[in-house]
Amino acid sequence: MSTSWAPWLLQLFDNYGDVLAGGKVESYAAGTSTPLATYQDLEGLVANTNPVVLDSAGRADIRFTDGVAYKIDIFDADDVLIDSKDDIVVGSAASSTGSVYLIHQTYEGTPGADAFLGGHIFTADVTVPIDFEGGSGHCQTNPASTFTISVRKNDSEIGTVSISTGGAFTFATTSHVEVSFSVGDRLTFYGPHAPGVISDFFMTIEGAVE
Repeated sequence: MSTSWAPWLLQLFDNYGDVLAGGKVESYAAGTSTPLATYQDLEGLVANTNPVVLDSAGRADIRFTDGVAYKIDIFDADDVLIDSKDDIVVGSAASSTGSVYLIHQTYEGTPGADAFLGGHIFTADVTVPIDFEGGSGHCQTNPASTFTISVRKNDSEIGTVSISTGGAFTFATTSHVEVSFSVGDRLTFYGPHAPGVISDFFMTIEGAVE
């Protein structure tokens, strides 16, 4: 099983704009009150407690099962409901033959040289188009110099994503060819050798289930 980040759950705040220290995140199957697990790891092997208790900065590692619809209730430390979201779907299920397969990548902080930024393990055979066509990204803090992310399949580089000082994303595959992945293949992202200054970003790469 593969999981994806739910970007809006990276850090939570209360109704006054303060971090939701000690808050709680309860997860259910969409439209129901049936608990549905979230996970701490990319492979979906380590389940979170339900509810997840946020740390002093209002953060927690929360990953959703790809292609599964969730309902999320957010409470403060005193169990007062802050917000509720329904029908949240992240990524694509392995059974969604012929559909677009979305790979979400988020990074928060300032990476070191050649830093691991995140990864994805495929649960379906997927083809990524030439130059990651359909890819998109948003940078929260623009880099001081061009920031080039190395995109790798099973540790071999298959392309790059460059972020300009103006925050523009440029996607490129090696030799400008499409790339195919099989179930179990790993797609990983690494920062450049000389990363410059960057705070955080969100990025999506699209593929098609074969």
